[in-house]
Amino acid sequence: MTARGKRALFTAGCLAALLFGAGLHRSYTRTPDRQTLTIAFTGDIMLGRQVGRAIFRANDPSLPFRHIYSEIRPADIAIGNLECVFADTLFTGTFNHPVIRFPAYSETVAGLKLAGFDCCSVANNHALDFGTPGVRKTIQILDRNGIVPMGTASANPVVIAKKGYTVALFGFWAKGDTLWAVDPSGGYAGVEDETVLDAIGQAKKTCDIVILFLHWGKEYTGSPTDEQKNLARRASQAGADLIVGHGPHQIQEIEYRGKSLIAYSLGNCVFDQKYDETRTGLILRVSFDSPGAVPKAVLIPVRTDDSTCAPVVLTGSEKERVLFKLTTPKESAENKRMADTE
Repeated sequence: MTARGKRALFTAGCLAALLFGAGLHRSYTRTPDRQTLTIAFTGDIMLGRQVGRAIFRANDPSLPFRHIYSEIRPADIAIGNLECVFADTLFTGTFNHPVIRFPAYSETVAGLKLAGFDCCSVANNHALDFGTPGVRKTIQILDRNGIVPMGTASANPVVIAKKGYTVALFGFWAKGDTLWAVDPSGGYAGVEDETVLDAIGQAKKTCDIVILFLHWGKEYTGSPTDEQKNLARRASQAGADLIVGHGPHQIQEIEYRGKSLIAYSLGNCVFDQKYDETRTGLILRVSFDSPGAVPKAVLIPVRTDDSTCAPVVLTGSEKERVLFKLTTPKESAENKRMADTE
């Protein structure tokens, strides 16, 4: 496909790529027949700080998802990155982040349920904001509410069986040459990237679709780093069909590499950061008609409302402006200022 052709697809808000797939950890079986399978992804979800205050004022724990749940819930599988800790009590102990921590009340899980999330990754740099007790409680609350925690099992994927497909889901925080999962018994569990790539190759042999969901990249930048591109290339070669990223708090470009579809960063989904770049995020929705078929991928831009911290779906010229930026990524002059005030 030419660059001009790709731009036309992006501007229309629709992508297509060949995905085939493969993958062992926890299995969730649904229906045996094969139909169209739809998977929705979001970026960073933070339910504390100003988001939590807005929820309290509205007396509505589902407030952050009131305007966007209809874009996520219809998917057969919905996946997001939970970048906060359910901590009704401020636990004591050794914390991961020395200054910025994201506690959220456990009641705010109601918003994740409203949106229909099946899986939430906890493999990110804020997972241990409140030490081992915090991450254990977060995993417990997700489990209790029927949401599968990803990124907690070293190199093993979560495997979901639905509509006749088996889908392997790998969740990690990528830092340097090591991919990090959360160890519920304490701390992070580091896995060499080659080990994860081997696990992706093994998953490819047994599952229909393999997904690598990564917290990575440089914060407050609109373009992927060389490290992101290199890892994405290697993951594609190993057998990953979808490589979906989050972490920079800004949206980044989407591209094909071979038969793999790579979304480097979906930006923020629910957050309280006030800069234009950090208020804008993407919902990525991909559908498969059959294993190995050409899937349809749709980009849904959202923007956070300043007063409620709740994202709304963009339409018209605002939507087209966001989609156009994906084809011409530029570094923002605000990056350093935003990085200083996360």
